[in-house]
Amino acid sequence: MSVAREVKPDRAVDALTWAADVAEDPELLERKPERPSPAEWRAVSLATFRAQMDRLLTSKHPEPGLDAVESIGCLDVWVPEVAAMV
Repeated sequence: MSVAREVKPDRAVDALTWAADVAEDPELLERKPERPSPAEWRAVSLATFRAQMDRLLTSKHPEPGLDAVESIGCLDVWVPEVAAMV
């Protein structure tokens, strides 16, 4: 019998927070965190995702922040249509 393990979103939330931080300070792009798994990305709550993406998109440097989001696999899980165009 298979026992499902709870997947925690902590690494994905940390990575998403890093991407939003990059949008405020592009020099942080060099401190890229480990790429979360797709399951970790799916475990992120919509409210958390929205809050960090809002922060990223309204920051002074959204382009490096969007590059950061793409580089850590967020787009692959949350908006695969956009990831396919990048």
